[in-house]
This record gives sequence, structure tokens and C-alpha cells, in this order.
Amino acid sequence: MARPKPRPCPHGCSNRLFCSNKARRRHVHKHHGPVPDFCNECKEPFLSETALQHHNRDKHDNPLPLIQRISTLSLTNPAFGISSTFSTGFGGGFSNGFGGGLARGFAGASALSVGSTSSGLRTVSSIPCDLYCQTNLDNYIETTIQPDTTFLVNENAAVDSLVHMLQHNVPDEIRPARVIKGGSLGKGTAVKGKSDIDLTMMMSWERYPNVAALKANMKMVLPTLENTLRRMPNIRVDGSTTHAVQVTMTDCSGKEHAIDILPAVDLTQYESNETIFRRMLGPDSSIKAFYSASLAPLQVDLVRGLPTKVKSLIRLIKFWNKDKVKPILEDRCPTSYVYEIIIMDAWVNAGRPHAFDMKKAAHAVLTKLRNHRSLEICTPGISKYQRCDADIRHSTYIMDPCNPTNDIYNNRSFDWAGVAEEAKKWLDKQVFDGVKNFAASWY
Repeated sequence: MARPKPRPCPHGCSNRLFCSNKARRRHVHKHHGPVPDFCNECKEPFLSETALQHHNRDKHDNPLPLIQRISTLSLTNPAFGISSTFSTGFGGGFSNGFGGGLARGFAGASALSVGSTSSGLRTVSSIPCDLYCQTNLDNYIETTIQPDTTFLVNENAAVDSLVHMLQHNVPDEIRPARVIKGGSLGKGTAVKGKSDIDLTMMMSWERYPNVAALKANMKMVLPTLENTLRRMPNIRVDGSTTHAVQVTMTDCSGKEHAIDILPAVDLTQYESNETIFRRMLGPDSSIKAFYSASLAPLQVDLVRGLPTKVKSLIRLIKFWNKDKVKPILEDRCPTSYVYEIIIMDAWVNAGRPHAFDMKKAAHAVLTKLRNHRSLEICTPGISKYQRCDADIRHSTYIMDPCNPTNDIYNNRSFDWAGVAEEAKKWLDKQVFDGVKNFAASWY
């Protein structure tokens, strides 16, 4: 019997050949997904609607093309709060209860639902429209951006198990006193289907009483940590940087999570912020980069303590960044933490409201991004230091509120002009019609 022809990954993964289409589909769905086409009965992913049609014909005795088996099309218009159902065979056109054309229905549609038939056709519900088509930002955050409970439970369980292993299953010389859960998961600003996770290993104070001691031993700490992680279940080590080991962890549902693990000195537990900052600005200025991980608890507490509505605004801007900005700018795109700082500054300038109009708040933040050359951010009330202690050397700056030596605007090569251009595109959309100059009030 002839051996099956090996099938390559359609996304160009090197040295990845699969003996069956099923294995290839699962690889694509796991590493490049999500694959949009599923069989409603088998729950198998398919790379195209044509492949799904063939599967339905061969496995479920359904010879009809997929598009002919759609029985109802439901369109919901958020602008008018109305729903209409169109009956179709895709041969004789559309009819609806309003007597209007199909174009009007699609122009305001934000969701598309395809009804199931007895033949086992998959059901697709709540397919979100493009972000730039939205007129109800609060609803879009709730239905499209905010993560569901299952995702958060699985992710937290996976991360907690890794934290437990780091506390109990590593050699004594690198065993942490505690582990800080950072990134969007620790701060409470995760976006549906994706979140960044940082785990900061606060090393034993007895072994590492200062940053210089950790820096001197980092060539031992990181390789030891990397070798230990390679032996842990459900962990794949992807590499390391000067300050961290990067891994991918698979949770109980099979979803993968990228995690950075950073060894650090537990400074904030034993020293005041003023003492830490004085060292960074003084005799330890040459190794100040190694202080960043040690300041992680300050960053997490700062964002975690924000009102829920502000976190929703952060999620919205992060989603916009991931969906619109990052595909264009790639590595020159600002990090989530940069957007968090800009949003917190705008929130303070608006009077720290707990409830506000999301359109006005988003407009204020996007206007700041569009006018990025005017940014002067060292915000009283959220910064952990006095303005006079900040190491400001430029007319435009974004000072990290937890690090007086870190001017994020000038220390990183982000493409601010590209961010401003994309911010202007969104500001010109219908959602912001009539919204302007609300920087001082978001009500």
C-alpha cells in the first residue's frame, strides 16, 4: 500500500509535514488559528468552507453545498436596536419585513447569525464587525473584547500551577521567596483569547540582598532556570533574554500561553520606594536596567487598583492596538504598559471618574496619541516619586510612574507617527461624530 503523501503546513512552518489532513488542520488551529470553519457534529476544524462541504458530504450524507443549506440570516442593527430575519435560498434574492434593500441591513449590522438545519450545519453566532464600524463601544467591549469566565479560569489555573512549580520544584539556589503574577492577567486587563503574562521570581533576600548581587549571578540563574523549566510538564522553553526565560505553557483546554519569567530582587518588601529610586539615580545608575523587574509589584498594584470602567478602556485601546496598529508596525508598536500609562494620565486629567462616557474617554486617549509630540506625562497622584526626582531630559516624554529613570517615549524606538496615523483613522469614524475636546471631562 502506498504511503500517504506528506502534507506541509500552509503557513510555511519549516520541517512540519503531516501524514493526514486532520493532523495538519489541528496543527494550524493550535499554532496559527483559530480556524474559522467547524463541523457542528464532529467539532473538527477545517481550513476552508470547501473542505467543510466535502466533509459534510462524505461523513454526514449531506450533498448540498454549504451556502444552499443556510435557512435564515439574522441581522442586528445596534444603531437602531432592531432585528430583522431574512429568508433566503440564495437563488431568488432576499426578502425582509421592512420592504427595504439588503444594503441598508448590512450597513449597520454588527453581528451575523447563521441558523442550523436538521442536516447538522454549524451555527455561527455573534461574528463581530470591524472595530471601526462600531457605534456602541461599551457593548463591543462586553461582547467581543472582555474575556469570558472559562478562559480566565483555565488561564489562572495554568499559571497558578506554574507558580507552584517555581516555588517548590526548582533548585535551592534559584528558589524564589514569592512569585508576582504580572502582565494583563495579573493586572486584570486581559483581552478575550489573548493575554500577556509575566511571572517575576522574587529571589531570596538572604541570597540576593541587592540588584548588583543578582546581576553578578545572572549567568548562572537563567541557564539553571531554563534547564529546570525544560523538565516541567506542559512547558516548552522558547529561549531567553538578558533578563528573562521565555516559555509557552499549554493549559487543560489545549490553549497555549506565552509567559516571560524574570528573576528579580524583592526590593519593595524590604526598602522604601525613595531608597530604591535614590540608588537608581545615584551609584547604581549603571545597572538601573536590572531594577525594572524588581519594580513589577508597583506596576501591578497601580493598574490592578483602577476602577473597572478604566480597565475596560484599557482593554479597548489594547484591542485596537492588537487589531489595527500591531499588524502595521509590528515590533515598533508600543507595549500594553505604555498605553496603560497614557490612559491613566488622561483619566487623572479628567478628574478620576469611576463612571464615564466610553466614547469621550476613548476620544481623549486617541487625541493624545494623535498629538504624541505634545505628550508630557509625569502624572502627580499615580507616580511613585516626586516630579523633581524624575530623570526628564526631553521636551516630549512619558515617564514610567514606577521608575523615575525610565522615559518610555525616548528610551524605546516605537513608531509614534504610525500610531498617530492609525489613531486619526479611528477618530474620523462615525462613532466619534460630535465628540471633541473632552479631555477635561468624560461625563
